[in-house]
Amino acid sequence: MTHSMIYGIAGAYASNMAALKAAGIIDFHLVIPGGAAPTTSSNFVTQCNDLGVSPVLNNGNDGISGCAGYDPNSYYKQVADLGWHAAGGESEPNGEWKAIMNNLVGMDYGGEWNCCNDLSNIWVHQMAGEKVTGKGMCAYLETYVGVCGVYLCPDAVVKAAVACKNAGCKEVGLMIGGWMVNHGIGAQPYIDIIQRIEAAGVTVSGVVLWWGHGSDMNNTYNVNAGIIRALQAVWPPEMTTLKNRFTQPPEPVGKEVQLNMWVVDQQVDVSEDVAMGGRLIDPDGTPIAGQSVEVLHYVNYDTGRTLVQDGEKTTDDKGEVWYWFHGTRHYVLSYYLHFIAANGYKEQWAGPLDIYVHQPRAD
Repeated sequence: MTHSMIYGIAGAYASNMAALKAAGIIDFHLVIPGGAAPTTSSNFVTQCNDLGVSPVLNNGNDGISGCAGYDPNSYYKQVADLGWHAAGGESEPNGEWKAIMNNLVGMDYGGEWNCCNDLSNIWVHQMAGEKVTGKGMCAYLETYVGVCGVYLCPDAVVKAAVACKNAGCKEVGLMIGGWMVNHGIGAQPYIDIIQRIEAAGVTVSGVVLWWGHGSDMNNTYNVNAGIIRALQAVWPPEMTTLKNRFTQPPEPVGKEVQLNMWVVDQQVDVSEDVAMGGRLIDPDGTPIAGQSVEVLHYVNYDTGRTLVQDGEKTTDDKGEVWYWFHGTRHYVLSYYLHFIAANGYKEQWAGPLDIYVHQPRAD
């Protein structure tokens, strides 16, 4: 029986991020030059959070460390404070990796080493024998080489995947070079590699479609859409953000919250904004302020029906959250609210709540 997988994409920008999310992409890896200021592209974080997807900082590539010229701990504290879900690359030395994991999730991209004889994955080479620490780590491993020809390295990828799992990486997956399709590489070789890794005892968490500096993520996806769809036909897309995948909620202490939701008007014109609200209260009926609540609804992809996140809201001093959307056609949406366990309270779902939007009235 197959499982769902994470689908991510990397590049210098996304001309239409919403279209990529609709295609089942949840992690967006922004490629910036090594040594760029930690505040670089902070607007990208806002864009991702507004859309309910994961912003990942890729700042260490081609032999240049991500925080070159900066103190690593100070640098990655600023990165974490800005709201990036993860950071990393392929060129960070040991000390920088440890600084990353001290502050946020690390993102290991593997790399070429001695052609197909090996991969320069940190858990195979410079950090062999060490373990993942702090906030944890993902490993999405390069499957290709380019310095001594252009081809895939399945044996080395399987070896690196096992090393990553043994080191304690919570997620282990593949990186697909966006240009490899132009060299005759379709979906089947990646399916074969995934199956080999899983036969070696490592569950593959997902894939990242990669292109580097100057690339538009949408162009990269369009060239490789057939490959991604073929993978999604076997392993449907998992649409949970990276932050939530790595959240370790405290053990519940028996307090049951109550989460209610409602809409202002369940039938509205497309010309009107629709307000959906929710309220979070404790067992005594006291509003719970300052807590994060997810807004979710189901989307029908080609690969099946998947619950996707529209964003996160924080409860106000009344324990309420409000979500606004604008109708565009005749449809019914079943919305959900999800409170993730926090501060001793158990998680709670509310919904489904059907919201009907119809065409404008004749009058």
